[in-house]
Amino acid sequence: MTTVTLEPNRLSVVGHAGYGDVGYDIVCAGISTLTFRLKESLELYTSDCVEFFIADGKVTASWTKLSEKGALLLNSFIVGALMLANDYPDNIQVQTLTTLKANGTAQTLNALKSMDDENSIVK
Repeated sequence: MTTVTLEPNRLSVVGHAGYGDVGYDIVCAGISTLTFRLKESLELYTSDCVEFFIADGKVTASWTKLSEKGALLLNSFIVGALMLANDYPDNIQVQTLTTLKANGTAQTLNALKSMDDENSIVK
């Protein structure tokens, strides 16, 4: 199981999805693509200082402050992760323990509001 956790100033993606064999796991491929696209997008489109740690089965990102663009990119990542979690609940879960902050102003995760409560994996 892969667990995506959003905490104040930190994001972690931990574990192996276990949907398929190594190299053929579409859930792993999906969350990996979202995660690495987030990293590249933050570097390309913002001047935010986000530190990534990458190891086998674990990616963490930490920051002290996100710009509006950075918060939008992170929000978009969470939307994608929630979509995967809804389609593959035995392989991925999403925990949001905070709201995103851009320049010190709390932003709600619009993705969480739009999810069907009955099908939501958010805890």
